[in-house]
Amino acid sequence: MLSHHKDPETQNHLKRVAEYSRLIGLYLAKMEKCNGDFVDSVYHFSDMHDIGKSLIPEDILYSTDIYTTEQRAIMNQHPELGCQLLSNILTTFKYDNNQELDIILNIIRHHHERYDGKGYPNQLKGTDIPLEARIVTVADVIDALLSHRPYKQPWSIDDVERYLINGSGTLFDPLCIDAILHSLDKIALIQSRYPDIIEEELPV
Repeated sequence: MLSHHKDPETQNHLKRVAEYSRLIGLYLAKMEKCNGDFVDSVYHFSDMHDIGKSLIPEDILYSTDIYTTEQRAIMNQHPELGCQLLSNILTTFKYDNNQELDIILNIIRHHHERYDGKGYPNQLKGTDIPLEARIVTVADVIDALLSHRPYKQPWSIDDVERYLINGSGTLFDPLCIDAILHSLDKIALIQSRYPDIIEEELPV
């Protein structure tokens, strides 16, 4: 609920990101890159990735214009703001499952890192980026491309596939790209299960 409180994207965006993350995780588990408990944790915590947006000023958060350099710098603070917010909450309630806490905070802090080290906030590169964050990065981008936004129309699945392939090894972890490419047939099913409702202007 807190993640969605001020986020202009829909609640079903968070559900789809969770489902795409699980698709990737399940494939990686078959490849023995992680285990089932890890996949479950990523699935349950992926929807917290943008919780820091609740602390971004509304005039920036809701803007459909291209950001200025200053606005982009403020928006790019949301991963660290999210970590601070959630750490304070969990410390207050004495949440002490350190393994799960690490996964949650890694997802929030590092889901905008790039595999080539040109992302933010820490410019981590390759496998220095926690696996949970590499998974959610791919899932989040897929849903952003496939979804309607005020400033763009949805991409076709073919265009998304080409973008993922072209970004493998630079934007994205190649293992995560392989994983989602093996599950493309399930993406349409997830979209139909959790559709966005586009509000249209009613006739006068």
